Amino acid sequence: MLLCFITGAIFSCKKSGDQISINGQLTGKEPGFLVKNDFNILTRTVKEDSLRTDSLKTYYFGALNDPLFGTTQASVYTQLSLDQIGQVLTSDNTLDSVVLTIMLRDTGYFYGNSNSALDIDVFEVTEELGENVRHYSKDIIAYDPVAIGTFSGVPNFKDSITVRNSETTKRIAPAIRIKMTSAFANKLFNANSSDLSSIDNFRNFINGLAIVPRTSSLGIGEGGVFGVNMDNINSQLTLYYDNTKQSVFSISNSDAEIFSTFKSGNVPAEIQTQLTTDGNYDKGYVRGNGDTKVH
Repeated sequence: MLLCFITGAIFSCKKSGDQISINGQLTGKEPGFLVKNDFNILTRTVKEDSLRTDSLKTYYFGALNDPLFGTTQASVYTQLSLDQIGQVLTSDNTLDSVVLTIMLRDTGYFYGNSNSALDIDVFEVTEELGENVRHYSKDIIAYDPVAIGTFSGVPNFKDSITVRNSETTKRIAPAIRIKMTSAFANKLFNANSSDLSSIDNFRNFINGLAIVPRTSSLGIGEGGVFGVNMDNINSQLTLYYDNTKQSVFSISNSDAEIFSTFKSGNVPAEIQTQLTTDGNYDKGYVRGNGDTKVH
């Protein structure tokens, strides 16, 4: 009985002549289609919006001098966390050094010339980076122009490195290590009990770090932009003292503001013209890092 019912229902359906459908599918007076084969698209390169760049697993960083687009500078800004509240060093302790470690992502994140040397400066931020604040690719952050650390070399994305770990050493994944200046090391070493009594007091003492690669030293076709893992447990500022001891100031998305900013320079005249002059252009320029798009 069920089979008879289904069969009857199927054959009782009738084609309707007033349905909307693809032309030719139905018989009757279904609507037709008006097709226009030719139309114009007006194109022009414009500035990309400022993109949110905080709370990421991978932060883009580096400097590149591209023959088509000019220079790109991708900087990272970060607060430091206070892992050991109230630990004050005294004249009985001896400062060894202060080193910033930045963990690298693999070469799959790299764009540019992997054989190029990079010059990287670290500066002390001079404004509050806030707490639970959104940060964007075009943010302008104030920092002291005197570098507190400098790196020059070719980043190594393949080999692990050895770092001191209290009385021993350990191997960690590929990283950039930047030794801080004696002036900054002494400032951190001489922090008093008030400076280290809370995370808020510590961030009034040191607002944060600006890690800025240079573009001025790059020839055309040199440099690269790549991924860094600032949220890695080994990305940290480490104060070494008394030959075997250390204090760690960690970097973590969970309790610190971390973000990237992007800046372009030496923009070729053809791109500049499109950015400033209305009109239709046959060639468009699309570059990531929140720089340009085609409208």
